[in-house]
Amino acid sequence: MPADHPTPAEAIPGGVAHPDTPTQSDATPTPAPEAESERRPEPEPDLRDARIADLEAELTHLREEHNGASVEADELRHRAAEDERRAEAEQVIAGYSLPPFAADAARAAAPFVDLDALCRNLAEAATPRPLFGRGGLDPTTATKPDHQAIAERLLRRAW
Repeated sequence: MPADHPTPAEAIPGGVAHPDTPTQSDATPTPAPEAESERRPEPEPDLRDARIADLEAELTHLREEHNGASVEADELRHRAAEDERRAEAEQVIAGYSLPPFAADAARAAAPFVDLDALCRNLAEAATPRPLFGRGGLDPTTATKPDHQAIAERLLRRAW
């Protein structure tokens, strides 16, 4: 209802307003309990509480940094161990003087097998063999025959 028009109870002296008609007392809101608390003075913040909150925030920050640093340290340790294994494998491979294709195969298989045995087998398989024997019928004999031993064997057989 507009403010410039009177309510029915005001317009008729001694008149009674309809119960659904808002009255002047209904129009003014009662102060909420929050309004009363705003009127009360707030206690001054304790400096110790502020310091405790600052220290807790700093502690949380330091814990996060520590967790991040420990994860990074674990990654670096893992990477260092992996580099050390690779260096050891390279030393073993270099000790056998493998051709490039055999060295690549040994590097690929290094984490899964005994590298020393593998390199020994690869070196044996990759070493070129001579087309002809060392002399005589037995390729394991010395290249220069022992003439004295041959003569003695022949004499024993003949007599």
